[in-house]
Amino acid sequence: MPVRLEYLDELLTLAGESTVSMSRWPALLSTANGALSELRRTATRVDALLVELQSDRHRRLEEAGDAPRNQSSARQQPAHVAEFDALELDRYTPADYVAHELSQIAAESATIERELAASLEGASDLAESQRRHASTMQERLLGARLVPLDELASRLQRAAKSVASRREKEVDFLFEAEGVLVDRAVLDAVADALQHIVRNAVDHGIETPLERGTRGKPAGGTVCVSARQEQGEVVIEVSDDGAGIDLGRVRDAARASGVTIDGSTGVPSDDADAQQTMELIFRPGLSTAEAVDDVSGRGVGLDVVAEAMSRINGTVDVASEPGAGTVFGLRFPVTLAQARVVMAEAAGSPVAIPAANVKHVARLADLPLEQAGGTTVTRLGGQPFPVSTLASSLGLPDDAASQHNPPVLFVEAGGRRAAWIASEVGSHQDVVVKSLGAHLGQPRGIAGATLLEDGRVALLVYPPDLLGASSIATAWQRSPEDASGRAGNLRQPPASSDLRVLVVDDSPTIRKLLVRMLRDLGWLPVEAKDGADALEAIRLSRPDIVLADIEMPRLDGYGLLTALRSQPATADLPVLMLTSRTADRHRQRAMELGANGYLTKPYRPDDVAAALRRLGTRTLTAVA
Repeated sequence: MPVRLEYLDELLTLAGESTVSMSRWPALLSTANGALSELRRTATRVDALLVELQSDRHRRLEEAGDAPRNQSSARQQPAHVAEFDALELDRYTPADYVAHELSQIAAESATIERELAASLEGASDLAESQRRHASTMQERLLGARLVPLDELASRLQRAAKSVASRREKEVDFLFEAEGVLVDRAVLDAVADALQHIVRNAVDHGIETPLERGTRGKPAGGTVCVSARQEQGEVVIEVSDDGAGIDLGRVRDAARASGVTIDGSTGVPSDDADAQQTMELIFRPGLSTAEAVDDVSGRGVGLDVVAEAMSRINGTVDVASEPGAGTVFGLRFPVTLAQARVVMAEAAGSPVAIPAANVKHVARLADLPLEQAGGTTVTRLGGQPFPVSTLASSLGLPDDAASQHNPPVLFVEAGGRRAAWIASEVGSHQDVVVKSLGAHLGQPRGIAGATLLEDGRVALLVYPPDLLGASSIATAWQRSPEDASGRAGNLRQPPASSDLRVLVVDDSPTIRKLLVRMLRDLGWLPVEAKDGADALEAIRLSRPDIVLADIEMPRLDGYGLLTALRSQPATADLPVLMLTSRTADRHRQRAMELGANGYLTKPYRPDDVAAALRRLGTRTLTAVA
């Protein structure tokens, strides 16, 4: 008989509370052992006093045997005692009675000390055993909640085939999620979002066989759902090889439905940021469907996907290439019931940061710092991490500037990074996540709360909301001399050596993806939509490197290369080609025209960054 999910939730919560309670035992046992040690030291002192008193008594007895009896003392002795000599019968003074009592106390204390030591040793073993049992029970209960993501395969396939049949399209559906497990409650929230994305991909993305034939594509389209698990999170990508998202239709639909942008009544213009336009598809009530039926056009759009991801502390991203297809990326935690966290403190308040997002911990004075576009950054593994304070990112009073050499947390989530300066950084802990309740809602950057061993409440940080916050305060950019001699302030960053990269591509999506990557690297990107636009941008301000596509309107990549190499002012300007053309003749033609490198799409960001870094190093060396 199946077990109701709410019962598992309650059992998991109780198991988590038991684990938290058991984690308090080491501190209590440590206190008890400290008291036991103090009792042991006290008993030792009593023993020493007894030895001293006994020595003094023997000395007095020996003196009493040689000296005349004290008459007043003799009068105080009972008659039967007075009949005997001091050597024949012991005399006991009040001090002797005190020494006797101390001897009894010392003996009893030693017995108590041995019993306490044995009891504490047993309690320590029992506490450790119970901790293991509670932890195992928590893991087993969590495992009972986890279900394979494969359960959604048949459901999503039926949805894809149903829409394809209604729209007279041919679609192959692929599902790749072997071994990926998620919490049942999370799966329920994700299932509807995935089904909506799949239906949307078939309905709006995949073209009809006739349209695909005219575009040189196979008659049947492909929708692929792939999933993987990364450090406590699940990443799902839903991709199709359809027509891509028509940004013009999105803008028209937004205007027709009265969608507002940041409180204004307008929508992005045709030449506006493509990413801003892309985000419109997640607005409530927006639909690009031409007709209303039971498949689309009912006003239920991708806003349900964004809302579902928000409920489970997840994120959704989208990238689209006209004529090539669309990719939706979903990222969310495996479970919402518990979390492995790194404890930290900001502005005197404890906070918990998911351990999966913490890449490294260091001290501020040990980090190399540099300036990039007005932001202070440091690097880890060659990747730039913008520096900011954890307190300011959470909206708390910033107290880190007054500290000496504070700790820094390198945090990454969804490709975004930050180096957070904290007041303190503690150890890893497994915590039970509690909801903040309906009266508090869901504050930005907060996924919940947890109760610590000392009774304090710690907020659980949700990094995707906080990454990309304002850069570090100017107080941290002062030199030691400007900070009244206080040690631990940031060193003045070295002179800027940022690469100015001109990105030339007729695809707004590709341009935006590349620009975002370059900014993450700490460089200064500039955009151009074709070769003619690029020549004008170069005339106004010469870049360090040009990253260009081949197939573009007005002036293609080959024409751009020819124009640059024919002018003395730009003959030595490095140009890296990034194109979907993989044939050797295209590569050979580009190199003959003077290209400094040739990469193909789909590209790996690391490969592009490495190629640009090599060309940039040569450029900066030549300038120096």
